[in-house]
Amino acid sequence: MGKTAIAETEVDKSDNESTMVAVVDEFEETSNRPCRPQERYKKYRIKTFTDEHLALVQDPEPIELRPYQEELVEAACRGVNTIICAPTGSGKTIVATYIIRSHLQEKKDAGETARVAMLVPTVPLVEQQSLALNRYLRKVFWVEGLCGSERVDEDGRAPFVLASHVTIFTPQIFINLLRSIRRDDRLYFNDFTMLVFDECHHCDGDHPYHVLMRMLHDHNGKKPQVVGLTASLPLGSGRANVEAALDHMMDLCAKLSAYSISTVRKHLRNLQEHVTPPIDEVRNARRPQRNMFVLAVQNCMTKIETHVRPELENLRETLQLRLDETNFPPHTENRYESFIGSLKSRITTDMPGGSVKYQLIKMLDHLGFYYRALTLSDVLPDKFAYDYLAKKIRNEATASDARGASIQKELRHLFEAYVKVRDLDLSDDDNGESKEIIRLLHEILLKQYEKEPSSRTIIFVTTRMLAEKLAEHLNECRIVDGGPRAIGFVTSSNQSSSFSGQTAAEQRLMIEDFNTGLRKVLVATSVAEEGLDISACNLIIKYNNTGSERSLIQRRGRARAKNSRSILLALDGSIEKRELENIQKEELMRLCLRHIQTKSEEQMKNLVHEKIREHKALRETALAQRKERRALLAERSFDLCCRMCGAFICKSSDMRVACENQYVCCDPTIWERIEPRVHSSSKAISIATLVGKPYCKGTESCECNEAIGTIIRLYGAFLPTISARAIVVDDKDEPGRMRDEKKWETISREKFFIEPITERDLKVMLAALLNYSKEMHCVLEAEVQMVAERAVADAKRERKHVIKYTIDD
Repeated sequence: MGKTAIAETEVDKSDNESTMVAVVDEFEETSNRPCRPQERYKKYRIKTFTDEHLALVQDPEPIELRPYQEELVEAACRGVNTIICAPTGSGKTIVATYIIRSHLQEKKDAGETARVAMLVPTVPLVEQQSLALNRYLRKVFWVEGLCGSERVDEDGRAPFVLASHVTIFTPQIFINLLRSIRRDDRLYFNDFTMLVFDECHHCDGDHPYHVLMRMLHDHNGKKPQVVGLTASLPLGSGRANVEAALDHMMDLCAKLSAYSISTVRKHLRNLQEHVTPPIDEVRNARRPQRNMFVLAVQNCMTKIETHVRPELENLRETLQLRLDETNFPPHTENRYESFIGSLKSRITTDMPGGSVKYQLIKMLDHLGFYYRALTLSDVLPDKFAYDYLAKKIRNEATASDARGASIQKELRHLFEAYVKVRDLDLSDDDNGESKEIIRLLHEILLKQYEKEPSSRTIIFVTTRMLAEKLAEHLNECRIVDGGPRAIGFVTSSNQSSSFSGQTAAEQRLMIEDFNTGLRKVLVATSVAEEGLDISACNLIIKYNNTGSERSLIQRRGRARAKNSRSILLALDGSIEKRELENIQKEELMRLCLRHIQTKSEEQMKNLVHEKIREHKALRETALAQRKERRALLAERSFDLCCRMCGAFICKSSDMRVACENQYVCCDPTIWERIEPRVHSSSKAISIATLVGKPYCKGTESCECNEAIGTIIRLYGAFLPTISARAIVVDDKDEPGRMRDEKKWETISREKFFIEPITERDLKVMLAALLNYSKEMHCVLEAEVQMVAERAVADAKRERKHVIKYTIDD
């Protein structure tokens, strides 16, 4: 085995003691290093599960496959890289567990080391799949889960992974550990003999699945077996076309190095006995002809537009606007919000800082508030839309300079003058049934629960806020028997419940309540489409929203009970049109699968290899262009300025990328230009800890107070990350012209090259904040300690939850 070079860097721990962190030289990875055996790391299991607990754990449950599931595992159990495509509810987790267990047992019998990484796209699925696999593997094989919110142990994360036979990861965490410069966090592809991708259709574009597979394609050593799981294969965007759809499917196979697509062919009848698709219905509704709240909101929007339009006319040449780009779309059109976003981007990009720029941005912000209030009014009683609007406008942070405060005061006065509670029908008793779409929703639910009181329903909506507010409304109306909490909501999971998000624990409890019948209805965003262990329900309602053909399949798959229904409630004709297009694409997917299944395994292998060669050629071309771009941009230097006030933040040459997606400034003097504050949602992220936010101090003539990113602690150093959306690039080639981009990837591709963070950068920044403000350094260190303590407390609660599922009553 090749010798790994180690560098030592001194960092401050939270207890103010110094220690030496071993850093791996990332260029020293050897392709022939062996898979590190679990026995060498066995002691790390005790830290998470004591011998006393292990003695109480019951024996693993046997896996009994149905005939159609036996058909699905056949290729994978022969060691073939394969994509398993089967409907939601068909038991793909059982299928995956059987494949994993067979793989580990076969290697064990042969006296070989084996380790499986199972990749899942969301944090909640880490715990869910860990529990599911433990049922069948416990006491025989060790299962761990990593999603990035865990406390980093003093020994790092790698030993806990290496002590396990199966680890469930979110893909970004796995990538970070494969690329970590910290020796006790570093993993290698050689440490794994199988990769399992749950919801593998995500392996496209910039998704971490695709990033991970590109890394694996470039790995020169022995490659692990790859198994993908999905209910729907991608067909590409655009019109339904058999040839293009087939090419897109083969693209996915190449990205996953999959030489087979495993579907049910021989045992279709057996599959249909266990998985019954629901009946699809579409119901159209009309908006009310006259709504006083909507009229008041539109009146405010029109008045703001009247002020904005002349300014846009004057700025047409500066902003390079076409005539039609100064005319606002109708308020009911979906493109209104993107129109505003585009205008804001142009103003931020091409206008110099000043009061006019600030006023325009603020007016466009308020148009966005009003538009989102209209979308809420479409599908909820107006009081919910009013409450949202009032909160956004009244709680807006006040500008520090007089001109900024003046426009905010005018906008607030406009709202209070036209959107008056006393003049509008905003009664708490309003059940919303004056709106046809709400009345239809109530009728569907009432009839369903009169006919089948034990029914389970999932209502899909577009936003997290709508999920929470619709659940609140339906509970207030007591549409379903079961008390004021009969209806719950599920949204995306994060570490904080701010902005209508849910913590993983909140999400899990909500799903448990639904599965046990304590809650009979779940209002959900797209997070409930994939993977989450939601029990069989017999009614799916898509509430004025539809997605892709994948969403159609995933959502319909949630209705697993017999005689179940899937209903689209649509206000907009375009939504119904998209739903019909999705149904056509679903049939196209089946047609393409039947065509692929006529190919032999050898033919598939040749086709996939050809695609892989195409992808490799494209990557090599892109790499050559990247090297050329790096050389071209090497001497270019730009000032990065606050997008709001134009104040200098740092030079482009001071930017670095850490953990693959954290763009940090490594200029020690940056603390003089920003004000660090503790983050309201401090948490562990990948191999760093998010602890604060940096706020722009502004210029001599203008205070700013705009948040421009976050503050993370990485290997003992506090680093300010800079959001691409928060800055503009001062183009020295065109003085006075500020360039605005939404993504760092675009900036580093077109403007200047951003180097990966190095040991030297970390040393430079190690004491920078401490030297600038000992007080703030201590505050952020205390926050790091609080994050660690919360993680320990959460881990204890999680362990109790795991034991509840793994120990006999």
